[in-house]
Amino acid sequence: MGHYASPEEAYRAFFENFNRKDAEGWAGVMSYPHVRVAPTAGPEVNKVAAGVPRTPARLFPTAADYAAAANWERFERTGWVRTEGIPTERIHESETMAHLAGGWSRYNAAGEAFVTNRVCYILTKLDEGWGIQARFGVDSWVEGEDQSAAEQTAAELVERAIGLELEDDLRAVAALCRYPLTIVGVGEVVQFGSAQELVELSQGAGARPGTVSARAVQSGRRGVTLSARVETGEVVGQRLVLVTRDEDDGWKIAAVAPMPGEYEQDA
Repeated sequence: MGHYASPEEAYRAFFENFNRKDAEGWAGVMSYPHVRVAPTAGPEVNKVAAGVPRTPARLFPTAADYAAAANWERFERTGWVRTEGIPTERIHESETMAHLAGGWSRYNAAGEAFVTNRVCYILTKLDEGWGIQARFGVDSWVEGEDQSAAEQTAAELVERAIGLELEDDLRAVAALCRYPLTIVGVGEVVQFGSAQELVELSQGAGARPGTVSARAVQSGRRGVTLSARVETGEVVGQRLVLVTRDEDDGWKIAAVAPMPGEYEQDA
């Protein structure tokens, strides 16, 4: 559905159509199926999101589904009049996928920013052009707050999970994930409803030697989005990974967006 000449153009159009309250135009910015993944709603999330709870993973199969769900009343009740996106940074890129670190602030009529968030946008290039395939939001970002402990925990979790994947131990990997687990590809979104489903439906690549490193791109109290680099011989893979914290079971992997051809392209 997205038809933009660049990932950044689609990103800007996201906010332009949102501020116009143009449901069809906003839906037209996306690639489908489209998904937004974020931490499970909790006290900190609700406070930062101005009382608007978030669902962990919301999937929109088509543009019609997205447009039908658009509703600005809940934003206006908080005093919202416009949203401004922040400048983006390209984290990973290929000919058909780009990971942009971005985010936004909501403003009231007095020109005051009253809610701010950090979001990574997964852009894909389909036949008509670039569109937003997925959004990974930390939803609990607070300016100036030190999240180094959360970032270290999340990075260690991702490195451990990918290391187990390289050992072809999918059952152990599945235990480190939160469900539904969302995997984003070019023009596709796959969601696994349980650890058992992930193990049964995934096709392991077999054990292979490799090295893994992960670094935090954006972080909050309940969510950290990381850039992961996987090197196996002469092949390099890059992934965007969202790790979220739940009151009951701590930090786990909620979503992954691997760059296309991760185990096919030469470094």
